[in-house]
Amino acid sequence: MNKKRLTKFLVLISTIVLCTGVVAFASSLTTEIKAILSREVTIRYCGEVQNMKDGSGNPVYPIMYNGTTYLPVRAVSNMLDIPVDWDASTKTVILGTEEKPPKSVLSFEGDTGGAGSKVTDKGSLTVKGDLGADIVYNDGISFRIWNGGLSANIREAYKAKIEGGYTKLSFDAYVAASNEKDIGKTPYEVIIYDVETENKLAAIEVIAGEIKKVEDIDITGVKTIGFAANCIKSLSGSDTDRAFFFNPVVYSTRSDKPVELDTDTDTDTDNDTDVGDNNKQSKSVLSFESDTGGAGSKVTNKGSLTVKGDLGADIVYNDGISFRIWNGGLSANIREAYKAKIGGGYTKLSFDAYVAASNENDIGKTPYEIIIYDVENENKLASIEIIAGEIKKVEGIDITGVKTIGFAANCIKSLSGSDTDRAYFFNPVVE
Repeated sequence: MNKKRLTKFLVLISTIVLCTGVVAFASSLTTEIKAILSREVTIRYCGEVQNMKDGSGNPVYPIMYNGTTYLPVRAVSNMLDIPVDWDASTKTVILGTEEKPPKSVLSFEGDTGGAGSKVTDKGSLTVKGDLGADIVYNDGISFRIWNGGLSANIREAYKAKIEGGYTKLSFDAYVAASNEKDIGKTPYEVIIYDVETENKLAAIEVIAGEIKKVEDIDITGVKTIGFAANCIKSLSGSDTDRAFFFNPVVYSTRSDKPVELDTDTDTDTDNDTDVGDNNKQSKSVLSFESDTGGAGSKVTNKGSLTVKGDLGADIVYNDGISFRIWNGGLSANIREAYKAKIGGGYTKLSFDAYVAASNENDIGKTPYEIIIYDVENENKLASIEIIAGEIKKVEGIDITGVKTIGFAANCIKSLSGSDTDRAYFFNPVVE
């Protein structure tokens, strides 16, 4: 569906004031009309029949007027998972999230709880980075881990009253442990709450003494955010341990995802209105029929699914593909590749790439190339450089129309090399 038709649909639904009735206002800009409230028109979204409801959960139905079908805007926004609001002062329907720049959580009214507080000591805003240089933060929240693994709860948390209207939360997490033996070893857990609903929005593991960047926690609809932490390893612990949430900011971003809508009813004979396309959910590449080729294979060894992350903590993947870099810079080709027969119907491929080099001198230095093929057309869909020993997140490779994907890799630096070097494609999914 083209953008012109999408715009037409959004303009049409925006004229309806969050309900199914037709209302005549005392204004020269409104006109009373006679329309049909149709309970026989079925709305399908992505192949599924929708039971549309208003903000109170009551059933609502399409209106048909002069050959055009009008859908209740709140019901449509709920169906598409798009925020909706009504500005009575300007009689404006607001669809989607208005972009808001980052704003410090500390600029909002806060409730310190029992263990949470603002960081007021400038010295506590300075932390040693990975390379030994001082990192000085602008502001932060501190949480005293007063009871080991039982410290975190909403009552004790620092609570920031952001009053809704934001969709994302980001900060740098850090735990200052009083016992030097815990630094670089002991895991802690920083927790984010939706205070009103008492739901846990995120729980992130952090190793004492290491900085962890936390980005884009979903806070859509949240009015008050809670910040707390636990020690994972122990139920008891020193109450001098502190979790820090440095430079915490909230913000809103517009969704870049296109919405395909089709609401024409004049050509349908079954009283069905199709909205969107039959989108497929993410699915592991390993769930499809495959051909391992000469150098590609499924990862069956659980140990090979575990990789050290940037902060030294183990990352354990669900599944993966391995490719043996058997001939250095001449290893990758379709014949040797792992081939997954996805059958078409998917548009995007994502995975975490990693190269395990047999020579320690290559780790952190030597570049490799991972390659994705369209096997039927023998086209190279993507070529991505990766350094041995580092994890690279690869997202959104276009696989529209591709029926069989090939996975392979080369060593860029050398035409020859050890055939024990392996490229991994961890958690590969199509959608």
